[in-house]
Amino acid sequence: MARGRPCLPNLLIIGAAKAGTTSLHSYLSEHPEVFMSKHKELSFFNPERRWHLGVEWYKSNFDDRFAINGEASPKYSRFPRTLGVPERIRDVLGTPKLVYIVRDPVDRLLAQYTEVLADYEHVRPFRDILVDIENEEAGYIQLSSYHLQLEQYLKVFPRDAIHVMILERLKSDPRTELRNLFRFIGVKGDFWSPKFDLRSNVGASKRVTAGW
Repeated sequence: MARGRPCLPNLLIIGAAKAGTTSLHSYLSEHPEVFMSKHKELSFFNPERRWHLGVEWYKSNFDDRFAINGEASPKYSRFPRTLGVPERIRDVLGTPKLVYIVRDPVDRLLAQYTEVLADYEHVRPFRDILVDIENEEAGYIQLSSYHLQLEQYLKVFPRDAIHVMILERLKSDPRTELRNLFRFIGVKGDFWSPKFDLRSNVGASKRVTAGW
C-alpha cells in the first residue's frame, strides 16, 4: 500500500525511560487508526539529537492517511539535563496528545543502570554511583522523579492533554489500560490484538549479575 503524504504527529509518548515506552509504541502501531513512526525514539525535540534535521525531515516519518500519527521518545523527559523540550513541542505541534508512562521509581532506576552495564564496557560500580546519585550525570534520580518531569509539561500544556499510565497496571490489566489510552487519543477503544499480550524490549534479556 502506498504511503500517504508526510505530516506532523499529533501524539507523543514522552517517557519515562525504561518504563514500557517500547511496548506502548508497539501496541499503538497495531491499531488501524494509528500510525507510529517506523523508528522509535526520533528524539527530534532534543537539541543535541535530531532538531537540526528540520521540520520537513520530521514530517517524513509520518503518514497523513491516519487519524493519529505518533512517536515515542523517552528523552523528551530528561529535565534538567535537556531543557526546552516542551516549548519546542508546542512551537511545532501546538497541543498534541502526550502520554507519560511510569513504573516503580527504584525499579526504573535499576533497569536504566542494567541497560548501561549491557551497552558500555567501562561502567562505575553502582555503590560508587550511590555516593553522589543526586548529581549523577546519567540522571538516575531525575528520570525517576516523575513529578519533576511532568511539571515541565504542565507549565506549557493543559492537564487534559497529558495521559499518565502506570506500567504495573498495564501489565496486570492491559485491556482496561489500553482502552483508556485509545479513548484518550480519540480512536476506537475496544480494539484488541493478540500482540497486546506481549511486551517489547523486556529488560530480563539484559540482566547481568550485579555487584551488590
